[in-house]
Amino acid sequence: MIRMAFMTDKNYVIGDSTPKGNEARFKQLPPLLTEAMRELYDTDNIAVGAASLGQMIRARKNRYVLTENPEYKAPEGFENILICRDFRELVDLYEESPEELLIAGGRSVFLQFLPYASILDVAEADKPVPGDLVFDQWKKEPFKAKSSKRWEGFNTTRYIRF
Repeated sequence: MIRMAFMTDKNYVIGDSTPKGNEARFKQLPPLLTEAMRELYDTDNIAVGAASLGQMIRARKNRYVLTENPEYKAPEGFENILICRDFRELVDLYEESPEELLIAGGRSVFLQFLPYASILDVAEADKPVPGDLVFDQWKKEPFKAKSSKRWEGFNTTRYIRF
């Protein structure tokens, strides 16, 4: 099973393309959002793009970094990283598996895995949060809200593909 988790706002902004922009963005997020995202990212197997490497801290088992760069090596401090050069390998491994693979960013990785995801966990801030990376394609996919939780300043909603 493939599950995606991300934070967005009413404008479907999921991040910024620069570290400085992301730093400014995180300062404006609702205080409890970090706690909510920690819950959403709690998993055994996680995959992220190389630029989103910080998202994979909570994975207990397999930590995949997706990159097409043949020279890529995980930075120091990131142990047990499995480098994947073709996302289809992970689709083949997890799409029909009872074991979950969490996709946690960034935008290009979300776009690759969206057709294969069966669950989306979305944290949506009430107020716009600055950034230049928009991910609204998921709204056009056949997902239906299954459950929702209200937090101060945002909601978390689980969507199931139908």
